[in-house]
Amino acid sequence: MQSPLLSIVIPAYNAQNYLDDCLNSILMQDFEDYQVVIIDDGSIDNTQKICRAFESSHSGKIIYYRQENKGPLLARLRGLDEASGRYVAFVDSDDMLHHLSLLQVADAIARLMPDMLMFDMSQHESFGKSGPRLFDTDCDLSVIAKEQVVTKLYSTHLLNSPWCKVFKKSIVDDAASSLGKFAYYSSSEDYLMMMVFIDVCTTFAYLRSPLYYYRNTPGSLSHSFSLEKAEQSLVVRNIALNNASKWAAKFGSKDIYRGACVGAYATFSGIIESAALNCEDASEVFNLVRKSDCFNRSVIEGPRDIAVRVDRLVECKLLKQNRFLLLKMLSIVFFVAKQVKKNLFSA
Repeated sequence: MQSPLLSIVIPAYNAQNYLDDCLNSILMQDFEDYQVVIIDDGSIDNTQKICRAFESSHSGKIIYYRQENKGPLLARLRGLDEASGRYVAFVDSDDMLHHLSLLQVADAIARLMPDMLMFDMSQHESFGKSGPRLFDTDCDLSVIAKEQVVTKLYSTHLLNSPWCKVFKKSIVDDAASSLGKFAYYSSSEDYLMMMVFIDVCTTFAYLRSPLYYYRNTPGSLSHSFSLEKAEQSLVVRNIALNNASKWAAKFGSKDIYRGACVGAYATFSGIIESAALNCEDASEVFNLVRKSDCFNRSVIEGPRDIAVRVDRLVECKLLKQNRFLLLKMLSIVFFVAKQVKKNLFSA
């Protein structure tokens, strides 16, 4: 039996609320040469029941695997390993595909055969409006140079996740094995995966069309704080600085490393803010960030001529000066101000 062109990997954990929508959006595609691989990462709700029903009614098209809870990275890697398609795409269990997604993806692959294909996302179920464009191009389908992709990866958040992308399986299979030592990471694991996959890909293409619906269901910073996740984020940020330095030297582009430093400021700010909101004494967390290699490289020794948001600059400056009490107070003020602004503009 010939392998399908596309394997769609869906990691699912307690996904009962939106999994039906996700799977139906795939099954309604105007394209047939694909398989769906669902990795149930130890769900304790009705996810297993939903998956079994879909697998039963779409035998051969949907393949379901259940494992003990190992985290999103291992779920995606298991899906990649089980996939038999020549290309693989990752779809989150609460998101959806436009009904022409796979047809357009298959056409782009036939025309350019890239190692990695990227496309836009929408935050509207109707797909009527695109989110931020990944690249500024005039054509619906464009070849993108690796330098552009690497610069985008380290200077924005737009390439930080594996969704809205399709990878040539033979290219990323071996690279995926290098992620094993980060198997149980539950913070910044998507970014880590993208750094590894982009490293090994050579040819890239961009389909200028919002083919993926991203359901915005963010968790609140005020709900919990995990020191382990903070440590993981700092490790991944240091890896990003290492990689960015390597690619900056290769391409002779300072913007790549500068972008990685700006991203590091965002990571520090997120950790500081979460700790300020959730920890009675946040000094341990602040010290963790202050003493990290990535803080030293990006804030203390990093480039001065970078565009960083004012609140993040202030937070990192206070952290550098060990003014922890004032830092905690201002971080809470910044958080409240952002929530007020968000509510005003969404009203």
